[in-house]
Amino acid sequence: MRIFTFLLVLSAGCAWEVPPEERVVVEIADRAFTVGEFEAFVARSVRQDDDPFLADAVTEALFGQFIEEQLMLKAADDAGIAADPKTVADRLEALGEVETDDGDRSETVALRSTLEKQVRIEKLVETRFLGDLAVTEDEITEHYETNRAYYERPETVEISQILV
Repeated sequence: MRIFTFLLVLSAGCAWEVPPEERVVVEIADRAFTVGEFEAFVARSVRQDDDPFLADAVTEALFGQFIEEQLMLKAADDAGIAADPKTVADRLEALGEVETDDGDRSETVALRSTLEKQVRIEKLVETRFLGDLAVTEDEITEHYETNRAYYERPETVEISQILV
């Protein structure tokens, strides 16, 4: 009986550690987002095959984008905005992705999910923020004439290299 009590007390004192990919990084409304979800976002956003290292500033900027995307998707949910299946299918086709019933579809499914999120966010922005916004031809002409020097300058590229 003493051994059982000792093991019970010992097990109560030893908390199981949460795996890193299941740790919560941010909570938005009633939804908690994990490190694994953020890592999936980073993998979608930054395609790195060889070097998985990202500078802190890049990771911080990506985390800001992750939060912004989740907030926009939450707002789209609240507004009842869904992705138009035809728009998503057209974008998949434009990217050269064709859905088939055979073979490995995990990349196509992930791409479809990403495109659905993009379409929902675009629709939210169009309906909530740009709905009443209209630009006339006169305004476009005036803007061009005011900033003519900016539009007429030649394209330039600056390149620098540091050798170690």
